[in-house]
Amino acid sequence: MQLRIAFAITSLAVAAFGLAMLALPEPSMSAAVLKQGPEKCQKCHKSEHGVWEGSAHGKSFRDIHKRDKAKDIAKKVGGGNMRKNALCQQCHFTMIDKRGRARANAGPSCESCHGNATSWIEIHNNEKRPKTERRQETAALGMIWPDMKYDIAENCFGCHGMSKLKGSEIDALLDAGHPINGDYEIVRYSQGSVRHRFYPPNIKTNAKMTSAELANFYAIGQLVSLVDAHEAMKKTDHPKYRAALQKRLDLAKRVVTTLPGSGGVLGSPSEAGARKVVSTIASQDLSGKIGSFLPAESSYK
Repeated sequence: MQLRIAFAITSLAVAAFGLAMLALPEPSMSAAVLKQGPEKCQKCHKSEHGVWEGSAHGKSFRDIHKRDKAKDIAKKVGGGNMRKNALCQQCHFTMIDKRGRARANAGPSCESCHGNATSWIEIHNNEKRPKTERRQETAALGMIWPDMKYDIAENCFGCHGMSKLKGSEIDALLDAGHPINGDYEIVRYSQGSVRHRFYPPNIKTNAKMTSAELANFYAIGQLVSLVDAHEAMKKTDHPKYRAALQKRLDLAKRVVTTLPGSGGVLGSPSEAGARKVVSTIASQDLSGKIGSFLPAESSYK
């Protein structure tokens, strides 16, 4: 009798445990923005991929989550390993679908700058179609082409200036000791170790920008910085964040003041206004106007 009772109790316990396990939700992929991963781009863009692998973005995947400071910050903003921390994933990792689960596949990679390829990679790779058609369709679906410099810079500021995050997330990260760089500037951070400009006719040469190209890109970066910082200021009153943004705003205003047609965007910073100025300066050599602002090549990251 006692044996039958013990068996019945054990059976009920096992059944209850099974029901509890069934009730637990499967790990969700909805929290992470899932991408394709750099391997998909590597097939055709071998030179660019090689540069990326040697950059800080490419190398970070190996050890950033092992650093004591990173562990401490992750612990304070949700806990767990950085690779599994939803807040850290937004900027520090390329998340992919691996057997139905979200997994960190790399650090910041191709899609971090050029847009999530999930919706456009098949169109982009279909060389049977004219490139002009593929470009239009992929751009409409979120691909950021190298000559879309405003969009490239805007994407970079989203993470490097934390502006893609919610105000509460910014506050939590800064309170946890996360750095914020008020000196972030697009030329210094894009034309150093991460530069990958392999264009026809010399597709094996990682070309440097000319002085005119550098000045134009710098000006675009400052227009983005002006708008980005102005909008991000509305998200939080955190003193550390506002100090960094104010530093960016002060420089951006000094540079943008020198650009033709910039009066409107200076008085009321907006993306539409900034893009209008970008169109105005597109064919101009601004090196004489803003050359003194350009960072020295020795300072490139």
